[in-house]
Amino acid sequence: MVLKATLKGKKTGGRVTHVKDANGRYVYQDIYNGSREFADRGGTQYQFQRVAGGVAEDKRSYSLYFKPWNIVVSTGIYISDVHGKVANNIIEMTIIVSLVIAGLAFIAWQIITAVISPMMRIQKVMAKVEATDMTWRLNISKDDELGLLSKSINSMLTEFHNLLTKLSSPSYDLISASDSLCGDCATN
Repeated sequence: MVLKATLKGKKTGGRVTHVKDANGRYVYQDIYNGSREFADRGGTQYQFQRVAGGVAEDKRSYSLYFKPWNIVVSTGIYISDVHGKVANNIIEMTIIVSLVIAGLAFIAWQIITAVISPMMRIQKVMAKVEATDMTWRLNISKDDELGLLSKSINSMLTEFHNLLTKLSSPSYDLISASDSLCGDCATN
């Protein structure tokens, strides 16, 4: 069996049959054997240096045996690279989710403010009316449901005010007539 390797498409020069990892395993033989185990494909985990003379790191390779040419094609990735990418993805997703939550909170605040503010104004005017001051009116000029409700309340208050004005005028006349009658009664 002849094992040769390339690094990023360039020949590394020579056979790699006897290349060992940091634990003394024959790396390329394990890759070759791993590719033959499960339907001509497989994975191998080992320790390998990124650069010559560097520290050995955990690496995972996937291999595929191509029968027509009797070759094994393999690619690998360092586990630390995977962990770094996962950490970066978690940070990115955290930022995105935080921005989405902040945006949704802002939208919710806008909606709540749009509903509560007119309701508070309606409540204040109705408290004044309850204290028998029928001159108060709502100043809400929206065309939504609360605007329509405000217009209806204003119309109702105007009608009540007009009704009370009409009722108070004859009452005053009645009291005045009664006083004049009683005034005549006192002189007799």
